[in-house]
Amino acid sequence: MGCDKVISYELEIRPIIESSCKTGLGGGTGCHDAWIDDYSQVKSQLVSGTWQNEVLIEKTMPVMPNDFDIDSLTAAEIQTMKCWIDQGYPEN
Repeated sequence: MGCDKVISYELEIRPIIESSCKTGLGGGTGCHDAWIDDYSQVKSQLVSGTWQNEVLIEKTMPVMPNDFDIDSLTAAEIQTMKCWIDQGYPEN
């Protein structure tokens, strides 16, 4: 998959996050569920480079194996995220 299409946080990235990153424990539990639905907080993780490091480089997120029935990211999901980041992580 090339990066021919503009990738949207709301349409493409958020569904990936919801299926592969959320634990379902919610805010106040020490999990990132408290901020992962908030684009501005996701963007701050991208601006700092934390997101790229943990998701794309070190691949420490999502944690595998886990007790939350969360699967690892597929190659297509990783490529979609890379394209989105390369495009400046547009929200819509």
